[in-house]
Amino acid sequence: MNESTKILENLTMNQLELIIERIVQKTLQKENNNYDNQNLLDTFGKWEDTKTEEEIIGEIYSSKNNSLESI
Repeated sequence: MNESTKILENLTMNQLELIIERIVQKTLQKENNNYDNQNLLDTFGKWEDTKTEEEIIGEIYSSKNNSLESI
């Protein structure tokens, strides 16, 4: 009998259930995170642009000002 088996045999049923529950929760969390991230990337892809940060920010501010002027 190995050391792991000896430890498990000394645990109560409630302790074993708690350990199993935690393992399942962590596994499901990891799977959900991987799925969500991959699903997001598959749906929208990553941002690709040749503009600099300053140019992008300038366009955002300029579009805000243009929409306010049309009101």
